[in-house]
Amino acid sequence: MRQGFEGFLTRYCQDLTQISSRSLKLLFEKIAEDSPRAAEPLLLLSLCQGRAPYVLKQAAGTAYEAEYKNFVSSFDKNGKSLESFLSSESAPLRYQKVYSSYLSSSEKLFRDRAVLEKLVPQLNALLIEKGISRYQMAKNLGYNKGNLYSFLKGNVDKMSRESAMKIYHYLST
Repeated sequence: MRQGFEGFLTRYCQDLTQISSRSLKLLFEKIAEDSPRAAEPLLLLSLCQGRAPYVLKQAAGTAYEAEYKNFVSSFDKNGKSLESFLSSESAPLRYQKVYSSYLSSSEKLFRDRAVLEKLVPQLNALLIEKGISRYQMAKNLGYNKGNLYSFLKGNVDKMSRESAMKIYHYLST
């Protein structure tokens, strides 16, 4: 399942500012204080949420005011969706990089799921070969039994690639 751009931006801002809040005000305060790398994702997040005027108000009198106003003005004049605008050469490179990060993370999840689909039959074969029950494996690895059972039946959304590799290493030793 591909995560949305707004969800990616929310998590990206939280990661860069090291706060778990979704409050645009708190995120901007943290950016102004000591997290300038989150400035571009925060403006993009506010545009996704339709709250750019609020962030522009927060930026008034700060070093971000002119940059934010210029970006919003360019975006408004362009008339494209935000994702289309960020894909074009009209968008500033700093903002294009945020969108590229989103695309990379979305593609990684898709690739991981494809790998897991190929790994599940091998894990099931190893389970049979080793004579280990799914219950015992779930208990030993500390995994939720229902999620593990579902994963081994082919629902690859139930486990991350890292968790699947932990299962593989458990079964292959």
